[in-house]
Amino acid sequence: MGSGSKVLMAESSQPKILLVKLSSLGDVLHNLPIIWDIRKHFPDARIDWVVEEGYVDLLKPLQSKEGFKGIDRIIPIALRRWKKNIFSSRNWQEFKTFIQTLRKEKYDEVIDFQGLIKSAAVCSLAKRSDQGKTTGLANATEYSAYEPTAQIFYSQSVQVPKQCHAIDRSRYLLSSACQIPLIDRTVSPKFYSSRSSIPFFKKIFLMIKKGLFVLMCCVFMQPRVMQKNGISITGLLLVSI
Repeated sequence: MGSGSKVLMAESSQPKILLVKLSSLGDVLHNLPIIWDIRKHFPDARIDWVVEEGYVDLLKPLQSKEGFKGIDRIIPIALRRWKKNIFSSRNWQEFKTFIQTLRKEKYDEVIDFQGLIKSAAVCSLAKRSDQGKTTGLANATEYSAYEPTAQIFYSQSVQVPKQCHAIDRSRYLLSSACQIPLIDRTVSPKFYSSRSSIPFFKKIFLMIKKGLFVLMCCVFMQPRVMQKNGISITGLLLVSI
C-alpha cells in the first residue's frame, strides 16, 4: 500500500467506506460494532454495507436517520436466491440492478470482512476513488470459513491471529484499512442503541414465541397423533404467524 493511501485516510474526515459482510446471522451481528468504531474515528464518513437480503433487518436499526448517524446505505444482494436458478432472466436483471446500485458511489475503502471468494468478488464490483483500496484477510482464523483465493481481489491483505474472535478480527481489518490504532477490548463492542433496537427486538421476540409454540407442539404431541389429525409443522408455523 502506498503512502498516498495512508495520507488520504489520515486527512480525510469524510471517507466513503463500503463494508462487505454478506452472511450469516451470527457473522453479521458480530460485525455491527464496526459501525460504532468507524463513527468514533470518522463521524462524518459515508458507510454503506452489502448484505444478503435475508439479513437486511439486522442492519435496519443502525440505519442513519435524523439525529443518528449509522449505516447510510444498506445494499441487499440475493446470491443465495439467484444461484438456485442461474438461468432466470429475472435473476440476471436483479443482479444487473444490484451492480448499478452498488456503483453509484466511489469508495475510499472497500473492506471484505468475510474472506470468501463470493464476498471478495462483490468487493471487486464496487467503484473506488483514485487512491481507494480493497482490504481483506490474509489468513484463516479458528472456527471461521476462509478461502485464500479471495486475496487476488484485494489491494492489501491483513494478517490476524489464528485464535481471534470475530469482533476482534473485524477490528484488525478496519484498523489496518483506515490507518487507525488497533481497537482492542478496552473499547467495549457496541451493537445496537437502546432507542433504535426496540422495534427490532420486538420482532425477534415474536419470532421466538412462534418458534417456541411450534417446538412445544412437537415435543408434547406425538408425530403419529399429529399425522392422524392432519397436523404438520408447516401448518403450525402458519397458525402461529
